[in-house]
Amino acid sequence: YNLAFTARYQERGWTGSGQVRVTGPQFEHDQNTLTLRRATVLDLHGGRDVVRGVRAFVAIEDVFDEEYDVGRTPTLTIGLPRTVRAGVQVDLP
Repeated sequence: YNLAFTARYQERGWTGSGQVRVTGPQFEHDQNTLTLRRATVLDLHGGRDVVRGVRAFVAIEDVFDEEYDVGRTPTLTIGLPRTVRAGVQVDLP
């Protein structure tokens, strides 16, 4: 199973959102011999309008720095660790 829960808040130029991703145990390939472990990951995003059409933002992925499987053929591969991004988003007409 894969589930995602998202909440978003927006008021007077401020935005904030959070997402929880839950993944159950699953098999890596069609032979069903390599299992990927279940995982729960929290992501957060916040932003502020600077001027019309321009927003500054910061985002944190995997807030609790959980180690989660994304592959296992032939070597176990884990997802990104806690990652922080910041930037400017420009809306073009």
